[in-house]
Parts: sequence; structure tokens; C-alpha cells
Amino acid sequence: MESADPLDALHALLDAEYRLVRTGGLARAAGLAEEKRRLAERLAQMRPAGDRVAALRARAERNEAMLAAALRGQAAARQRLAALRQAASQLDTYDRDGRPQTLGRGPGLSRRA
Repeated sequence: MESADPLDALHALLDAEYRLVRTGGLARAAGLAEEKRRLAERLAQMRPAGDRVAALRARAERNEAMLAAALRGQAAARQRLAALRQAASQLDTYDRDGRPQTLGRGPGLSRRA
């Protein structure tokens, strides 16, 4: 993705990152960090026009929001899977006095359809 203009290259890289995040390629998107850092260093030496930097900043903020949402989604999925695993191994119920109790899966607990 090397370009003579680091600003154009960074625009292209951020667009590629956005496409990867949208399609679930988070691991590949994470692999772009070093190239983004390198291009940002080159860009800092150039001092490009403010409007060009503003467009770049908008892309970067868009990607940041997408990455944050993807990470929240992954965390929610992990929590849901943990809850499903727990539900498969124990049953939470109440005794006759209304106190919560947990029944572990064992000889006294079986699931029937």
C-alpha cells in the first residue's frame, strides 16, 4: 500500500482497515497497526493542509468507533457463551421458602425434553 504521498497511503490503509472490521477480519486489521504508525510518522514530518488532515481524522475516528463496537460485541458474545455453559452444568432454582439454590448436574439432576 506504499504511496509517494503518505497522506493518500494512510487514507487507503484506513479504508482497508474499515473494510476488514466490517467483514470480521479483526486479526488482519490489527496487523495494520505498524504500517499506520510508520505512515503517521512520515505524515508528521510533512505538515499537510488542515482540510486533508481533517478528512484523515474523520476516517480514523470512524475506524476507532467500529473497532470499539466490534470489541464490545466480542465481549458480549463471550459473556453469553459463559452463561450458556453455566446453564448446561447447573440449574438455579428456589426452595420452598423462596431462597435461591443451585443444583449441580449429577445423579439427581437430569434434563428431559
